[in-house]
Amino acid sequence: STLAWSPDGAYVALGGDDSTVRIWVPGADLPAGVADHRAAVKTVAWSPDGTTLASGSADGTVRLWKISGGRATPFGVLIGTQNGEIHSLAWSKDGRSLVSGNLQGVLQFWNIETQKPLGDAFTSVSLGLVTTIDWHPGSQSVVTAHRSGSVLTWDIFSQERACQIASTAVASDQLDEFFIGTGRKKTGCWPESPK
Repeated sequence: STLAWSPDGAYVALGGDDSTVRIWVPGADLPAGVADHRAAVKTVAWSPDGTTLASGSADGTVRLWKISGGRATPFGVLIGTQNGEIHSLAWSKDGRSLVSGNLQGVLQFWNIETQKPLGDAFTSVSLGLVTTIDWHPGSQSVVTAHRSGSVLTWDIFSQERACQIASTAVASDQLDEFFIGTGRKKTGCWPESPK
């Protein structure tokens, strides 16, 4: 089982071994769970604005839920190259991206708007289960803790990584907007046009 307070402290999200997600108002009766996962829910995480919940499961999926009036309504399933039980989740500070970590030590970054992976997964297979992820306040890197006792940082917007993500996940006319906040220019990815 897993749980997390909403950012405003009004609700507690509960993920159960019975594959359900519940949104509980402290002091009220425990509500019936919504069972969209096919296996135990291992982790839950609220978006920074508290309107969206992500849940990760032993079924290998990350599910997205819109939260309104204490009710969870499913609106997306994130399925990418990452396989295996999802054990950790973290939202970027702007709520536009999510990172998941699994039993095998694989990290996958997600674009919440498109519900697609942001580039290929990062792997740390030799370190095993990703127990915890946290996003740097500047949204440039994440730190992970592993069952092996290792702690790693991942620069998700290194120039090479940013170019890979931009070329696979962002339309060419959106590249300037994509690179805002990374401190890098799209021209670093492709040769300058001849003049």
